[in-house]
Amino acid sequence: MRSSAILLIQNRALGKAHNHLRRLTDDLQVAKEAAEFASNAKSRFLANMSHELRTPLNAIVGFSDLIAQEILGPVGSPKYKEYARDIMRSGTHMADLVNDILTMAKLEGGHFEIELRPLDLRVHVEATLSMFLGTEMARGSDVAIEANGEWPCLRADERTLRQMMLNLFSNAVKFSNPGDPVRITSHRLDSGELCLSVTDKGVGMTRQQAELAVQPFRQVDDSLARKYEGTGLGLSIVKGLIESHKGRLLVESEPGKGSRISLVFPKDLVTPMALVRVA
Repeated sequence: MRSSAILLIQNRALGKAHNHLRRLTDDLQVAKEAAEFASNAKSRFLANMSHELRTPLNAIVGFSDLIAQEILGPVGSPKYKEYARDIMRSGTHMADLVNDILTMAKLEGGHFEIELRPLDLRVHVEATLSMFLGTEMARGSDVAIEANGEWPCLRADERTLRQMMLNLFSNAVKFSNPGDPVRITSHRLDSGELCLSVTDKGVGMTRQQAELAVQPFRQVDDSLARKYEGTGLGLSIVKGLIESHKGRLLVESEPGKGSRISLVFPKDLVTPMALVRVA
């Protein structure tokens, strides 16, 4: 009789514990679903807002450029041309910020799609560098491709690769003194991976700052945030984009000595037969 009572008490305790555990599990599932819904809603909101903002910004940039170049005739006072250029520069800067936010929203929402196709890496990097050197940011900068290296045929998304390289060029120039050298190199690692690097002699970062720099919407400290314009999305976007290729981002940096930021592509994206040794 005594053992039956004890067994009954134990069964009741176990039942209560089971019910409590089940309620906790249900609550965790509800919280998980709510968090996922909120995350998706945020991503959709950012994507929609980015599209809404880009449409008028494209018009502002286009028409101000048309006025600055006096395509339809003289605008009169030279000041008006200067103002038109200022409007165009500001509009272009805002459009770049919006594009960064849109890209980050797609990456966070898992909606960023890439199309892998064979690319001549050297040709693609040269074309992207030429595009960058034509921007106002690159004026007076010394950005060049190192002569030696391995430049294979790489299976990658062309638009994404260009976006990553432009981000790295911009960061290197932004955090360097005017005229400081920025160099682009490419080589194979022992693992067979391809390492495409951009090296500068700029302000550099500590290890802790480098870890912070790859987080969205963060810069290494408030003083840099005030000195250098931007969303703080540059390296975090590059990290997301290279990871979309199943690759990884390497950040090597030292305060006062500069940084080397590398895109590491998996070896199965490199076409060995197209490998070219650049003299």
